[in-house]
Amino acid sequence: MDPANEQALAALDAVIAGLLPALSPPLALTRQWAAMRVSPAGLGGYVGQNADPLGPIVARRIEATLQVAIAGGSDTAASTALNASVRSIFARGHAELRSLGILRVTAQSETPSARSAQLLLTYEYLQLPEASEGVIEQLDLTVTESV
Repeated sequence: MDPANEQALAALDAVIAGLLPALSPPLALTRQWAAMRVSPAGLGGYVGQNADPLGPIVARRIEATLQVAIAGGSDTAASTALNASVRSIFARGHAELRSLGILRVTAQSETPSARSAQLLLTYEYLQLPEASEGVIEQLDLTVTESV
């Protein structure tokens, strides 16, 4: 598997975990997500040059489904907790979601069940260089002739 894809999938898992609030017992929130598509962003994955450290920025775009479910408690309490959990994602501003790498979030169904909802996510992962690649910034174009 492509290392950039693996890093992108791991990063998306961490972002999803941070998006959803913790619930107090007897309610328990479960999340399951599946990548539907992983593709290079930009030109073959290249989206630009990083200044420090100097090197290419590689990007991956992931389209995924996120299933959020609530277990335990009454149906009313579960429905309230589910609505609050989903609302906590949609209530974030575009700039905050974008800073997390989330380009788009949509509900797959307008009427979720009392205990679960499914969301569609588009996520972009940027892999910055860890160390400078020693890119040549200047070439000496003088020609010398040796006999």
